[in-house]
Amino acid sequence: MTQKELKQIIHLKREIAILRNHAPENCEDDGVIDARVNELNALIVATEKFILGVPDSRIRVILTLRYINGASWHDVAKTIYKNMTADAARMCVTRWLKQNSK
Repeated sequence: MTQKELKQIIHLKREIAILRNHAPENCEDDGVIDARVNELNALIVATEKFILGVPDSRIRVILTLRYINGASWHDVAKTIYKNMTADAARMCVTRWLKQNSK
């Protein structure tokens, strides 16, 4: 799974929130929101399966906090290590994904 694929969870959550708050009423009638929610749920299941296969527990926690829970990089860093920066947390994931991409 790539970082781009992982980011889709965050983007879909935002899109659903925007659709629910600002879309015309006929949007729900067309099933647009339901389609996005179904897409999001499928992506979350796939991501959770991917995370379960990650051997490094620190990377699993970072991936879960950031992509499943939607935490900011700053919050992820502070949860992992008191002195970790947001950039350090982001780079841990970026490096791991690059090293383990298929």
